[in-house]
Amino acid sequence: MNLSVLLPVRDAERTLDEALASLAAEPGDDLEILVIDDGSIDGSLRVARAFAARDARVRVLERPRLGLVEALNFGAAEARGVFLARQDADDVSVPPRLRASIDLLRARPDVDLVASRFEMFRDDGPAGLGMTRWAAWSNALDTDEDVRRERFVESPFAHPSVTLRASALAGLGGYREGDFPEDYELWLRLLASGRRVARLPWVGVRVRDHGARLVRNHPKYRPEAFRALRLRHLRAEFLRPGEPVLVVGGGRVAKRWLADLSAAGIGVAALLDVHPRRLGRVVGGVPVRHPREALSDPATARWLALGAVGRPGARESVRETLVSLGRVEGRDFVLVA
Repeated sequence: MNLSVLLPVRDAERTLDEALASLAAEPGDDLEILVIDDGSIDGSLRVARAFAARDARVRVLERPRLGLVEALNFGAAEARGVFLARQDADDVSVPPRLRASIDLLRARPDVDLVASRFEMFRDDGPAGLGMTRWAAWSNALDTDEDVRRERFVESPFAHPSVTLRASALAGLGGYREGDFPEDYELWLRLLASGRRVARLPWVGVRVRDHGARLVRNHPKYRPEAFRALRLRHLRAEFLRPGEPVLVVGGGRVAKRWLADLSAAGIGVAALLDVHPRRLGRVVGGVPVRHPREALSDPATARWLALGAVGRPGARESVRETLVSLGRVEGRDFVLVA
């Protein structure tokens, strides 16, 4: 068996048949579609079983209501494929996403995860602006280097767009449960381990946006949980014990990072900003300095800078400024959001 698709389901009777049909449109008998029912109380099981009766590639696995992470790890343990793909029960795969993904992984033994581009849609109109902007940002990360550079800004992949080696997921210990988004946490662990990623240059899945999505309702997907996860990985990969950092930016994103860093016991030596009205002020007990002045000061120049901005175009401006001052991204500074 080459490929196993992990399709967790909870009360998705309305959209499950469409999701399964989009996966079943992929050619070949060397794939299995694992429907992992997570204690549904609607007609999801009936839909899944009816589809399995028509397509032998579909296997239906029943579980008590234990949550998404438990369902994913159970499905991965049951999977027979060398590669594992993801799909949600309300999303629509665009063939030949699965075939193209495993072809790329076979051709690139240095790559452990491949994601397609994706698009957001709603049944009742355009997808939300925030989700649409995230999709555009994510889809522009074409290479492993792009993803590594931007990984502390936002989750670089839509979970249903991903295919990875089963051995890589097992080597990382599977999905983890916690007060964080399980997919983003896995991507950060995978990248920190040195494993490489790639992107298919076309849309391979349509992600349905609606008010019941976990990302809109579950506390582990709140902005604070994303920032706490980023900070944990920054601390492990970049921050040097006992050394303060520099925060670049003057808006809400920078102020939130100032608060988070302070709460974590990490000192901030200065807030770097180019706006003339902010220079010389003190924000949250931290002096505001011009980047050129601060980075020419031997006392602060060697400290890691976090570019904490959210406005479109602002990250590029921060990057250009820091590079022009001789700073190397991924060593001397990291962009965050």
